[in-house]
Amino acid sequence: MSRLSIAGVSVRYGAVTVIDGVDLTVPEGTMHALLGPSGSGKTTLLRAVAGFVRPAAGRIRIGERDVTELDPARRGIGVVFQSYALFPHLDVVGNVGFGLEMQGVGRDERNRRVRDVLALVGLTGFEDRAVDRLSGGQQQRVALARALVIEPELLLLDEPMSALDRKIRADVQQELKRIHERTGVTAVIVTHDQEEALFLADTITILDEGRVRQVGAPREVYDHPGDPFIASFLGRTNVLDVEVEVGPGAPSARVAGGSLELPRSARPGRWRLSVRPERIAVRGRGAAGTLAAVIRHIDFAGPLATLTCELEDGTPVTVSMWGWQSPEYRPGMDIGLEIAPDSMTLYPEGDDAAHG
Repeated sequence: MSRLSIAGVSVRYGAVTVIDGVDLTVPEGTMHALLGPSGSGKTTLLRAVAGFVRPAAGRIRIGERDVTELDPARRGIGVVFQSYALFPHLDVVGNVGFGLEMQGVGRDERNRRVRDVLALVGLTGFEDRAVDRLSGGQQQRVALARALVIEPELLLLDEPMSALDRKIRADVQQELKRIHERTGVTAVIVTHDQEEALFLADTITILDEGRVRQVGAPREVYDHPGDPFIASFLGRTNVLDVEVEVGPGAPSARVAGGSLELPRSARPGRWRLSVRPERIAVRGRGAAGTLAAVIRHIDFAGPLATLTCELEDGTPVTVSMWGWQSPEYRPGMDIGLEIAPDSMTLYPEGDDAAHG
């Protein structure tokens, strides 16, 4: 296990800056997710750590070693690619043991380590199987085993489950989490799947246009996004323009003819209020402390249901609830929406700084 340290790293392709002065530390033994929209630079940053891309500025350290100028083979890393990159002419044992053979590891030691890692990833009994006869999930496990068998200081995963269907991907995510806990290897995963990042990672970095927007634990980043971009990118959110009033009691905001109690730290002025759909409660029309709304549409998706609502001034608001609760509601129904102060995040109008 080794800590990954990235200090002031920039990557340029010609005149285009793809990574712009990124600073990031991944503590040893943890899994860190790089998340961001397409073109944000997350894969480029991972490739710079792997040594496939040379930074124009900055330093990269794995443990106590500065690896910025080292070739990929000398960095002590294991990589799981999006395409798995398995050798079709080799069986499972041949694929998993290939890196050890290139390192000159003896046959007995190689066989022992291959056997142990196949047991770890749940592929005992598949040793002689051709990789093209494996399912997508099994191929992904072979790729993971090949990266782990060399006992890397750092494991890099580049969207390793993007080719799997939803059910298999969920199963493999569970396996990857278990394997990471068993091995304790420091890992960095690039993913476009927000739920995957929230589930797997100990910490998350949100990238946008090659810059770090926020770093934190999954719950911190999700519950307290640093700016409106992150609030809308990571999961779904509702953003309301509000005028904050501070009187003798708790701060409040006028919204679409109604009033909401705000966090006590709220200051007067115009703000943007962000609240997740699952943090809004549906009450009866006219209930105290609610916003009057009408249900326009209901989408049922098994365990969850989404209500698309409209406030009195036409502002759309999305509400999420358990699917079994949805039959009591119907389009056209008048309701009240309750938003608790501790579920809100406030941003100054026209500013990315967070408050509350």
